[in-house]
Amino acid sequence: MTAFAGWALAASLGFAVTVLIGLPLVPRLQMMQFGRVQPLFAKGDAAPEKVALGGLLPVIGCCSALLVTCLTDRLRGGDLLAAGSLVPQELYSKLAGGVLLALMFALIGGMEDGTRLLKGPAAGLTLRQRTALQLFAALAYCTTLYMAMRGAPYFYLPFFGMLEIGFFHWILGLLLLYGTANAMRYAPTDGSLCSVTAVIAAVTVAVIAGRKGFSGYAACAAALGGAALGAALWSPRMRLGETGALFYGGMLAGLAYATHCPLLLPLIGLAYTADGAAKVIQTVHYRLTGRRLLKEAPLHAHLAACGLSARRVTAVFVLLQAAGGIAACLILYFSGYYR
Repeated sequence: MTAFAGWALAASLGFAVTVLIGLPLVPRLQMMQFGRVQPLFAKGDAAPEKVALGGLLPVIGCCSALLVTCLTDRLRGGDLLAAGSLVPQELYSKLAGGVLLALMFALIGGMEDGTRLLKGPAAGLTLRQRTALQLFAALAYCTTLYMAMRGAPYFYLPFFGMLEIGFFHWILGLLLLYGTANAMRYAPTDGSLCSVTAVIAAVTVAVIAGRKGFSGYAACAAALGGAALGAALWSPRMRLGETGALFYGGMLAGLAYATHCPLLLPLIGLAYTADGAAKVIQTVHYRLTGRRLLKEAPLHAHLAACGLSARRVTAVFVLLQAAGGIAACLILYFSGYYR
């Protein structure tokens, strides 16, 4: 299978599975939550509340797309996980580790969503529990990276090339992975904003990976983008929740690490960086001065409080995310990353 065919298959399958699996899954989740099934795409007073565990849809869609793409490539005489195919053998562990990281984050999010579903919206994991679980997942992924790089961890620093970072691999990894996961959590998970911006981030990673020759990573990013687009179409009926948001964050972080560009994560996910930074700045400013710097935090809530409609807020974040993706690609191009 050619690289382009693998990308197209992964993206189309991610989208199709996410959309189609929602037809039987969403009504059943509504039965679990409310004891009754509302008509599909009902409007007005007949519209049901959004499904709380809707984040399962992009998780299932993305993983199914990756599995089918790998099997299809194998049946056509290739091997997605072998040297000379879409992913060189030495990079396999990074791909597998990134997928496992995303699934671990999704499991943590599922625990949060499930607790809220059973005990009420105010319930959920405590800050210490959530932090401990996320740091454990990040530490496990950093360990797989350390082993994959044979005890000499490195990353790409624009305009300086590949640099060995030694012990800083652990510090930087925990900070970036934990920060990425929680930045995704700040995006509104009951609308399409988180999913639409995730599509743009996935396209950015696919372009970077494909241009570098990491076709397997590009296929993984394409599957994520297709699944996120399908989840955006389901947004009127479901909440993406912690499950979907953390899955997006884990997958994007894993792919950024796999392509040796973790330092560009703030640009690749610029919309999430802005949202998370606004939350942190608001908290620090309030504790220091006792006054709010923004009307609301994070940033999307501030824009909404300023009178912007949901569509305009989404448009602002889409433009912000696209600008970050273009900036990341240009930095890599002019710094010689693709040579």
